[in-house]
Amino acid sequence: MVEVKSKPRLPKGFRYLASSDYLSSSFSSNNTAIDNYIASNVERWVSDEDRYLVIVYGEKDMLGLMVLELHDDYLEVAVLAKNYNKARYAKVGSRLAVLAESIARDLGKKEIRLEAMQNSHRWWNEIMQYEQYMPSYHDPAFGILTPKRKLLY
Repeated sequence: MVEVKSKPRLPKGFRYLASSDYLSSSFSSNNTAIDNYIASNVERWVSDEDRYLVIVYGEKDMLGLMVLELHDDYLEVAVLAKNYNKARYAKVGSRLAVLAESIARDLGKKEIRLEAMQNSHRWWNEIMQYEQYMPSYHDPAFGILTPKRKLLY
């Protein structure tokens, strides 16, 4: 377990998911494996002190969800999903990824890690400036995953 005093403050348009929140059926990442993973774990994640569940929201709707896992030396982006039904063309993923970096810095972490799915591998490299640090591998539910990291200076 990682010792953290309090959760960092979030900018306007973001908030932490609470146990009283309900992820309605209107939230869909347009990827069945991700949606099933979120649905089967969200209740456990909300009560886990070593995880932060962050949502980005619009006027009425949840536009995206990010799950951050706290480790001693780094912060891991375990889930980053936009609500395809409500935010198809919004830059939700980019906003959440930038927020993850800000949270990592607030917590004194020098590195962010994640496992990129094949369809986002290029985006993490070229747009977000992450690097591959271990070989890619096949996951039965998610396909080819590539471990990535970004060192924060």
